[in-house]
Amino acid sequence: MSTASCGSSEGVTTAYLCCRCSVLTCLKTSYTESNFGRHFLTYVNYEAGKLCDFFRWYDPPMCEHGKRVLRRMQIMHEKVKADMTKPSPNEDKEKANARHRVVLEEMGKELARQFKEMEKESARHRVELEDIKKEHARHRVELEDIKKERVCHCFELERQDTFLNFN
Repeated sequence: MSTASCGSSEGVTTAYLCCRCSVLTCLKTSYTESNFGRHFLTYVNYEAGKLCDFFRWYDPPMCEHGKRVLRRMQIMHEKVKADMTKPSPNEDKEKANARHRVVLEEMGKELARQFKEMEKESARHRVELEDIKKEHARHRVELEDIKKERVCHCFELERQDTFLNFN
């Protein structure tokens, strides 16, 4: 597969691979509850209803910490929604709206911070996975070398045994 990258109008760099039908794929972000923030590769015209079914996760599954953070964010969101619908009797609507804006801005900053933390963790996991893959490959080579040595050693023992039996 060939790769390329492209920047969007928002300044986000997007990676591309060619799918099965040799059309570029696009790196997108999932916003579903079970895979929130997880990146995946899909057919460029997927949203336009084209028929290529190419799909591949780019990020590993969300870690348990990420799932806990997402649940906390959902709970915080529900609390803010409940607070916004019930302003205290002493506040007028403008004060309540101002208070809610501040809370929402703080939540947004916290969510952005947590999302960056999750992205860093995901990147760390990708690096660790690559290291594990390299180590696995190295171990496979070592195992093959050991097998070859063992076969050579067995042949040598058979040769010596045959030599001793003739003498």
